[in-house]
Amino acid sequence: MTDSSAENYDPSKDPARKAKSSDLSWKYEFWPDLSIKDQHLAGGFADITMCSKTTPAIIKEMKNYMQKHTEKSAKKNYALQLDDEGYDDELQPTENQSTDNGANFKAAGGLLCRQIPTLYWTPCAAHCIDLMMEDICKLMEFDATITHGKSLTTFVYRHGRLLAAMRVKTQGRGIVRAGAIRFATAVLTLQILYKNQDALRKLFGSTDWSNSKLAKTVAGKKVHFVVLSTKFRSSVEDCVLASIPFLQVLRVVDEDEKPTMEEFCAAMDFAKDQMKIGLENKKRLLNKVIGIIERRLESQMQVDLYGAALFLNPGN
Repeated sequence: MTDSSAENYDPSKDPARKAKSSDLSWKYEFWPDLSIKDQHLAGGFADITMCSKTTPAIIKEMKNYMQKHTEKSAKKNYALQLDDEGYDDELQPTENQSTDNGANFKAAGGLLCRQIPTLYWTPCAAHCIDLMMEDICKLMEFDATITHGKSLTTFVYRHGRLLAAMRVKTQGRGIVRAGAIRFATAVLTLQILYKNQDALRKLFGSTDWSNSKLAKTVAGKKVHFVVLSTKFRSSVEDCVLASIPFLQVLRVVDEDEKPTMEEFCAAMDFAKDQMKIGLENKKRLLNKVIGIIERRLESQMQVDLYGAALFLNPGN
């Protein structure tokens, strides 16, 4: 090397002092000593030390790059793991897996479907119906009604003599029913209250009730008002008409004995028709409920496999 070339020599531009790598760090770094090649601009590995002269801006840029590279490698390794466990897109039959509708499950399902063309992910229909029931129960028209219904049943079951008198009036039937999903319990309980409304009105309109100590309490007066309220009775009826058809769909899709994917679309269409008949005189409420149903179906259940199942089972 001549004196002039030595003066103009820049080690950071020397290809011999840079690794043959696509790593972003080699935009800035080089090996000042070719005998020591275990330094890295940002550090991050057990056998790598960070260069003490690295600026904060370069450290941030490098760590962002390393994080993205790590995530990409993890996805690639997961795909290789699927291959190692026997996945073969030419030999494996089409398979469907259904999970909860949480964002994490949807993301995992999407990733698996992209990796395995013969695997289809579908959301849980029962969970979708539960979300529908939750939205319906939160409507202004039903929220207070459900609260009053819970107060009524809690009050009755908390007092033994009143409970016994209630069972006499209802011929031994209870007024609480548990459902398969969380919000189904509230709706099914309202349905039972609606069926037993005459018996409950007789109970709280009787002389025995008016002469009891419970009738003079604040809670007793509130429950008495609720039971005899025509507004509560009408709202209970509307809530039952808006919800029960979809709980019947839940019974269909929640069966374990036979596949129900092809039944879901047909059952939902039938349930919507039944609800429209029940609420035909209350267009405003009907439009609210239909909006909830359609929004949940679009966001949760828009899966081509459901449509294919319905097409291949025209009898449904």
